[in-house]
Amino acid sequence: MVKLEKGGQYRAELVRSGVSQRGDWELIRVSDGKKKSITVWPDNKPSGVVEGGDFVIEEITTVKLGARKDSQGRWFDDVSIEGIVRPAKSVSMDYDTNLPFTIDDSPFDDDNPFAPGGSLYVPEDEQLPL
Repeated sequence: MVKLEKGGQYRAELVRSGVSQRGDWELIRVSDGKKKSITVWPDNKPSGVVEGGDFVIEEITTVKLGARKDSQGRWFDDVSIEGIVRPAKSVSMDYDTNLPFTIDDSPFDDDNPFAPGGSLYVPEDEQLPL
């Protein structure tokens, strides 16, 4: 089953765009990974959604149920919606604030307790044999 809702985030299985006699067009297909799919026709073209990327449906303006022929000439139901979509924000790591250390940390810093001269430094000649 494929279910699309306003505010929902979905994966764009297929994204196509072009120009026809009626003007610019763009389609985004969402599927269940099998045979069922719903086509999203963005009102805001170009939407910026990329194939394989996630997107959010901000508004649904129209829902349509039609019919299409497949390559073998068989008819099947075709469900589509029109609306406003946008690419989902990707998660990015801010390495300066999310890590417990900074890139500049070095085991040889003066304030490192294991560095030569540090409070936990053990000279090689006093270390236990391996």
